[in-house]
Amino acid sequence: MDVEATPAHRTAEVDSTKTMVERVEAQFDLTPERLIGDTAYGTAPMLAWMVEEKDIEPHVPVWDKTERKNIAAQPANRYAVNGAPSPSKDLG
Repeated sequence: MDVEATPAHRTAEVDSTKTMVERVEAQFDLTPERLIGDTAYGTAPMLAWMVEEKDIEPHVPVWDKTERKNIAAQPANRYAVNGAPSPSKDLG
């Protein structure tokens, strides 16, 4: 019923989904009962928009960041560059 072209970027894709749903609702007085998507649609703001504002049943995996470690706090030599370990540098 609608299409919104976007670059392959999570934020743009999510924003375009909201735009399409709202345009179809305005033009045809139709709102989907459910929305199926990948983890890009499983963020808290998107889930809240679907459930609380639009009454759409989400069928998406939740983007769970509870197990995420603070990457900025990791030492630089922990990561590999082009398959080779990063050189250890004395930052002190």
